[in-house]
Amino acid sequence: MKKQTKNVFLLPYAGIDAHQGLAIITGTGGEMSVIIAITNPAVQYEANTESYLSFQHLLLNLIKTLGEGYIIQKQDIFIRRSYKAAESEEYLQQKYQQHFDGRIYTDVQTYLTITRQVTKGIFYSFSEKQLASFTLAVTKAFELLGGADLH
Repeated sequence: MKKQTKNVFLLPYAGIDAHQGLAIITGTGGEMSVIIAITNPAVQYEANTESYLSFQHLLLNLIKTLGEGYIIQKQDIFIRRSYKAAESEEYLQQKYQQHFDGRIYTDVQTYLTITRQVTKGIFYSFSEKQLASFTLAVTKAFELLGGADLH
């Protein structure tokens, strides 16, 4: 009979801390991450390639701005929701809203995770200089995303 071994669940992070208005997730290896909720301009089932290409160009600029030593992850979360009709005083608008009331649709929430890597194989020690550098890089990323009206 095969013996079952217990797997211990280890958290992938050491903690969450607020620094200069940013919620910074610190990993067990010393890596620092920030999760940013953005508006995805490339809408599902849209035939406009311009919005998709401009978003890719923005991500490329973000990578160039951050430089080496950073990981950028884009995560799309698809959520099934029920449409809630908005109140309207105009007759046609009211009938339009009633037509779609209660129908199921797919909503998309997009998040960017920016992670600063640490050198593998060395003992990690906290550095105020690294935290300041990470905070400056994330602030630049916020400005870039804000300029594109995504944040």
